[in-house]
Amino acid sequence: MVKEGYKCTSADHIIYTCTTNLSTSIVATHVNDMLATASTTSKMAHLKLDLWKYFKLVDLGPVHWLLGMNIEQDRDKHTISMLQTVYIDTITEQFNLMDSHCVLMPMDPNSILTKAMSPSTDSKKQQMKNILYLTAVGSIMYVAIGTRPDVILMPL
Repeated sequence: MVKEGYKCTSADHIIYTCTTNLSTSIVATHVNDMLATASTTSKMAHLKLDLWKYFKLVDLGPVHWLLGMNIEQDRDKHTISMLQTVYIDTITEQFNLMDSHCVLMPMDPNSILTKAMSPSTDSKKQQMKNILYLTAVGSIMYVAIGTRPDVILMPL
């Protein structure tokens, strides 16, 4: 990308931009997925030609899904929305959180957790191995950090 005049952004090392007096193009990459956009159709055509020099590409047209997110564009309103409803529903069912409700503070900030609260018997330890706490928190954090900073799940 750098050979074609693109510069890596300081905010994220997977996003490249190329700006001229007449147009701007942006390329975002993630593993083997790529999203490209340009301010004009001619710049987009040029961008595709540049990318095809280096990569075997499949042009899927306008983006609708990317990394598990539904992308909706309303050209009349000049808006783009990123939604993770399907992913949120999936993790909600996977971790049996269907009856959860939103709270402003999921835990009393004055609570003190200690090692003594951890399971101490072998049967309790084995029972805790079946609780996918880290997986659940990681899944929810992906949503919160990726596109939904307002997602908070807490069982009743």
